[in-house]
Amino acid sequence: MKKIVYTGFILAMALFFGVMAIADETPDKEAAGEEAWAGTWSDANFTVIIEQNGSEITATGIPHENTQYIPFLLSGVISDDGTTLLTVMKTTGILNIVLSDDQMEYSGIQTVDPELCSGKHCSHTYHATRNGSLLGGDVWSGEWVTPNGSITLNQTGNAITGTYYSFIDPEFLQELQGSASEDGKSLFLNWSTSEAVNFILSDDDMHLIENECGDEEIANGEICFNLTKQG
Repeated sequence: MKKIVYTGFILAMALFFGVMAIADETPDKEAAGEEAWAGTWSDANFTVIIEQNGSEITATGIPHENTQYIPFLLSGVISDDGTTLLTVMKTTGILNIVLSDDQMEYSGIQTVDPELCSGKHCSHTYHATRNGSLLGGDVWSGEWVTPNGSITLNQTGNAITGTYYSFIDPEFLQELQGSASEDGKSLFLNWSTSEAVNFILSDDDMHLIENECGDEEIANGEICFNLTKQG
């Protein structure tokens, strides 16, 4: 028994000093300051440029040329232990659409805010079909279906409000607000999105991995960020 206790004591001391040595070698994320988060990060879909001011960050995400995604802004704060980034991802832009003669479809162009975007990713064609029959005189009111989601529009006179719901990500919402033309055949809408996206920083400070986004979300068609620091 004494031998076991003595051996255990030696082992405990060895583990203690081993842990101390490892702690000395492990990077302190808080002490690392801006180096841990600021910089250029990239994955298969986006390049994200992060700027850091203390515990606060701002970032711009630019899609790669071979993708159909749109640019976005990130803003958020770093957790007290320096391992997690809590952010809100935002996009903004305008949407111009024209109603078909039978008032059952519309098509147009969605454009990303020019402060965020330049190049081929700035504009995308848009098409939707009315879900159900036309009700009342407000021709834009009702539910409209797109390939990736549904849009609920509410018309009061020429004023239009609405919300886009994604089939892929039920938590994703795009708010719409604008007006109809005098003849009622076209709309000019401002749109914006706001979505919580949180990241975990890897132990080597080289990877930003989106929290709560895994195999199930990927199987459902959601985008999961897995960014690697460049340079």
